[in-house]
Amino acid sequence: MYRFLWLVVSMLFLFSCELYYDDNTRLLFKGNLSASFGTETAALPIVAFASGEFISPLLFFAISPYEDVDVIGMSNIEVNGSFAVTTISPSNEQKLFLVINESNNPEYNANFPTQFIEGVEKLTLKNSTYEIPSLSLNKIATSEILIARKNNLTDTLFLGLKYNSKFKEILIEEDNSVTTAYLSNKSYEVFPNENEFRITFDHIQNEPILIEYQLRYNGITEQGEKEVVITNNNYDFQF
Repeated sequence: MYRFLWLVVSMLFLFSCELYYDDNTRLLFKGNLSASFGTETAALPIVAFASGEFISPLLFFAISPYEDVDVIGMSNIEVNGSFAVTTISPSNEQKLFLVINESNNPEYNANFPTQFIEGVEKLTLKNSTYEIPSLSLNKIATSEILIARKNNLTDTLFLGLKYNSKFKEILIEEDNSVTTAYLSNKSYEVFPNENEFRITFDHIQNEPILIEYQLRYNGITEQGEKEVVITNNNYDFQF
């Protein structure tokens, strides 16, 4: 009986593990950000992370899953937008990701968003190097949307905005394509007695925002969506 209990405890500790590293093995993450901000861009920090999900033993032979996340390397963006991060190499990681301009970093620049680049482990590893697909890097801008009632005098407008502001999440897919999700959203109502309505918000400059809308009068009379890029910090939405 005691031998069996000891075997169970030993197995639990065997399956309970953390990220571990091969001696003298390194990885290189390299890529380029399309940006034109010179020395401002060069100051932005970039940090590489590795993570894995493991099982931890608790009292009375219970087990609990947990995630181990380690910083494995760090660097800065160059003036021309390129970056290269040399890291230590975990041998049992499940995910690899990069964070540009993380808000807790001493070199954080509030004029730029924090960018999370996930799915790096899906890329092909060549000569111990991960080549990150070309990405964009833009400042945070404050813009105004003017909602103007021109033709429709009876319906209530329900309008929603989806966009990225202080944070941007970039996901590398299995085919090495890149997708981006909208992390911020706002919603508004414009009633029939309102001819104009102004929205001021912060978003990432030169990147699309999604406008979703419905017109309602005893039910939905019209609905749709449009993806737009705001220029000169102003956009007019007329209905």
